[in-house]
Amino acid sequence: MSENTRKWIIEHYKENQRSYDSPINRDFYSKIASLACKAVMTGGFVPKRIIDIGSGTGISASVVNQMFPEASIFTLDPSKEKSVTGRHIENVVSHYYCRLADMNVSEEFDLLICSMSYHWFDVDDKRALKGIATNAGTLVVSTPTRRLSESLQNCLETGNLILKEVYSEMMEPKDISLTPREWRGIDLLKEEIDGFKIKSRVEVEIRESISGCDFGDVLHSRGLTLALFGPKALPAYEALKRKASSIEKVEISWPIGLIVAKRDQPLLSS
Repeated sequence: MSENTRKWIIEHYKENQRSYDSPINRDFYSKIASLACKAVMTGGFVPKRIIDIGSGTGISASVVNQMFPEASIFTLDPSKEKSVTGRHIENVVSHYYCRLADMNVSEEFDLLICSMSYHWFDVDDKRALKGIATNAGTLVVSTPTRRLSESLQNCLETGNLILKEVYSEMMEPKDISLTPREWRGIDLLKEEIDGFKIKSRVEVEIRESISGCDFGDVLHSRGLTLALFGPKALPAYEALKRKASSIEKVEISWPIGLIVAKRDQPLLSS
């Protein structure tokens, strides 16, 4: 991912900070963060040091604090404007304002949480994960899967059909090729993570009912227009708003992948 592309992502969320931290988005991202936390709450695992990577405005960190009240929580996000520091969360002890690959500290954590942020990572960010995990560290990732593009073809929910219609109207093969590879969806049920051994993979479906007049704003604030339409994000946003404005409630289905992994230790030579 180029530096210009990375800046584009940061600027998008900076411009949409207020709409991102809306009640409907807080509910959506809180549900996903809760599922991610529950996925690692097995076998008596009690993390002491947790880092929330891609913490944004602190929605996921708030959930982590509630579900692991005895842990020390650290947050990382490259955007100060979209930072967790605007929200008081007990037990958050430090904030890092950088991308993961540039986190130049010697900290280690026994739980790494990437709640709806992993799909924005480039190769260097993914490789950096193992460097901040303890020897027995656990990683949990929640992210949209490739089935999102399939749902544009197969799902009969109103919102998915509107997305399919706008995508069909606006995107040509040459446009798709301009969209960074990392944004084209992640087959989380197949992808391996460098330095970690996968313990479980599961896909869940989250359904929402969104006011038609808010539909375009909600999807745009979450970065969906950026991820699906790339250079055509803004025209797509306007088209989504136009097509949904006359509908009272828009139903939409989100396929979300959850993966739990443990730090993979190399075998010691005898």
